[in-house]
Amino acid sequence: MTNKLLQKILLTSFLLSSLLFISAFANATPKAKKAKEVKKVSIEQVDTVVAETIPTDTTPTDTVIADREVTFNLEKLSKLATIAAYSTAGANINGLVVLNVTISEEGKVASMHMLEYNEPVLIPIAMNAVKRYVAKYKLKPAIKDGKPVEQTGILLPIVFDMSMFKKSE
Repeated sequence: MTNKLLQKILLTSFLLSSLLFISAFANATPKAKKAKEVKKVSIEQVDTVVAETIPTDTTPTDTVIADREVTFNLEKLSKLATIAAYSTAGANINGLVVLNVTISEEGKVASMHMLEYNEPVLIPIAMNAVKRYVAKYKLKPAIKDGKPVEQTGILLPIVFDMSMFKKSE
C-alpha cells in the first residue's frame, strides 16, 4: 500500500471511531444542564464517508521493495562443496574454508577472497561450490531503498564433512 492510501485509511478509521463515540455519547442520559444537540450519524453515512476517502484505483504504482540482504543456506553450500570435493578431487579430507564474498546487483559473484583454511586443496573446490550455488539457486541481490545493490563482506564458512560418504555397518 502506498503511504497516501494508508494515511487515508487511518484518517477514515479515526473519523469512524470518533463518530461512533459521539453517537454513543448523544444517546447517554442527559445531565442537569442541557447538552448541545449532536447530530446522529448512521452506519450507512459512515460507509459513504469511508467509500469517498478511499480511491477506487488502489493499484500501487510506486511500490518499493523492502530492504533485504543476500542470504546463503550454509548447510546446502557445505554439502555441495563436500560432494564436489569427494567426486572431483577424490579428496577424502575434512576441513573448513572461510570465504569473503561480494554479490553484485545482478545477484552474481563479483569477488571472492579466502580468509581462512586448514587444507589448501579445498580452497578452489569451495570457491567453485559458491559459484555453482549462486547459479543453481538463482541468488537474489541485496535491496536498499527499493533498488538492487552490491553486498560486500559476506562471510561463508564452508565445512567439508566426509562422514556422509562413510558406509554404515
